[in-house]
Amino acid sequence: MKVKDIKTLQNRFELYYKEFKNYENFVNSNIEEQKKGMPERIQKLWENNASEDELISFNTHTKILPQIYGKDLNALKEKLLVAYDMSEGIIEISAEVKTEMENLHKMTDKPMYIVKEGKAIPVDEERINTLLSIAKAPQYLKQALEIVTNMKNMAEFKGE
Repeated sequence: MKVKDIKTLQNRFELYYKEFKNYENFVNSNIEEQKKGMPERIQKLWENNASEDELISFNTHTKILPQIYGKDLNALKEKLLVAYDMSEGIIEISAEVKTEMENLHKMTDKPMYIVKEGKAIPVDEERINTLLSIAKAPQYLKQALEIVTNMKNMAEFKGE
C-alpha cells in the first residue's frame, strides 16, 4: 500500500473515531440530563394539566429523540468498526483505542431472540440475563416505583 493511501486510511479512521466519541459524549450527557428529576417533571405535567403540545414535547425529548440519537450512535459505531477492521495492522492505533474497539465489537448489536412460528426464542440467554439483571438494579426499581406511584397519585388526583 502506498504511503499516501496509508495516511488517508489513518486520517479516515481518526475522523470516524472522533466523530463517534463526540456523539457518544453527547448521547451520554443527554441521557443524564433526561434522568434529572424525571418523576418531578411528570408530576408537574399532571398537576398543571399539561396541554397536548407540552405532552408531545415531553415525549419527544424523553423518548423519541433519545431513540434517534441511539440509532445515530449505532450507525457511527458500525462505520467506525468497519474502518477499524479494514485498517487494523496497516495504520498505527494506540493500545487504548484498540482495547476500546475490541470492547465495541463485543457490544455490537446481535439478535438476542429469533422468531420461530410466531414465538420469540432466546438465542443469547447470557446477554438477556445480564440486561434483565441491570433492569432489576435497585436504582432502576426505585425509579420505576416512583414513576408508577406518581402516575397512580395523579390518576387519583384527577379522579380517574
